[in-house]
Amino acid sequence: MYIFETTEQNNAKANDFETKSLLYLMSFKSDSTDIDSFFVDCFNDITGVSNDLLKLWDVQSKNVASLTPRTIGRHLITLFQNFISPLEFYEYILFIPKLKENYLNDITLTEFKIDNFKDIVKIREGLVAEFKRRKNLESLDSKYSSQISEFLNQIYFVTGDSSKAIYIKNIIQFKSNIRDDTFFESIFDEVRSKQTELKNISIHNISINNVADALNLKKHLTRKQLETLVVNRIIGVELFKRRIPNDFIDVIKDEPKSERKDIVQNCNTNLSRLLFNKNSNKRLFWELLERILILVEEKEDIYEILDIIKQNRIPKMIDEDFTLLYLISMVKEGIEENVD
Repeated sequence: MYIFETTEQNNAKANDFETKSLLYLMSFKSDSTDIDSFFVDCFNDITGVSNDLLKLWDVQSKNVASLTPRTIGRHLITLFQNFISPLEFYEYILFIPKLKENYLNDITLTEFKIDNFKDIVKIREGLVAEFKRRKNLESLDSKYSSQISEFLNQIYFVTGDSSKAIYIKNIIQFKSNIRDDTFFESIFDEVRSKQTELKNISIHNISINNVADALNLKKHLTRKQLETLVVNRIIGVELFKRRIPNDFIDVIKDEPKSERKDIVQNCNTNLSRLLFNKNSNKRLFWELLERILILVEEKEDIYEILDIIKQNRIPKMIDEDFTLLYLISMVKEGIEENVD
């Protein structure tokens, strides 16, 4: 049984650093694609979970100025409590601001383990002191001492970037400066607002028997939800709402009336498969969207844009004209609706 004892008991707002740690899990890690959902203020500040619920990436974020090795140790406490809990976690991550250079052996690393610290002893002392305080212990027995040693060898330390925009840009990886940083920051802020909504759901002292039980608490965001949010904001309209943009109405007007809904549904299915299918190359979707965004600013006719895209063979996974024309029409309409 796992009891949620360290969650926010009162209403709280997600801070920028907590949102950065979520987006770090989503797109910066080498195994980010294995993470399907993100628990908010459940097991920790952020906890990523695989689709099969067998892996948990646990993140404690601490945006504290002038962190010392000893305070770093104290901030490891919730990660350590999860380490000794009945649940098994795949990875433990402390997400922190950039540290003073004299604390580290290699200052160029943004992700590292405890052996990159010059003073490991003080980190351990900070964790031990905080654990004893919370457990009201006079001393540490051999069992806890051994567990702390094992835990410290597993923990990952990650330093966060100061820019909010970079965390959204890294999801889409556009090569062109189609949008300015202010635009990407607004998307970041929207993700943070969604985190805040989930933080305000109190689960203090609720117990679960397994990770599947935690899903019932409705304190998680899925990768699909977040990717859809980003796509919709970039396009300017809700892409997967079966909306039929004006230009696409002209495309299908000569099709049998009974087939038009099926055509739109098929377009949505093709785009959804390209963006959300774990086995697909999402890079192709973002390349396609970037190319369309550029062309729509230059060309008025959607068929002209289609011809250019097909000539450049972008993307190779979509060879169905209706789907391409549908996406081009959505982007065109979104830009037109959001013109100042």
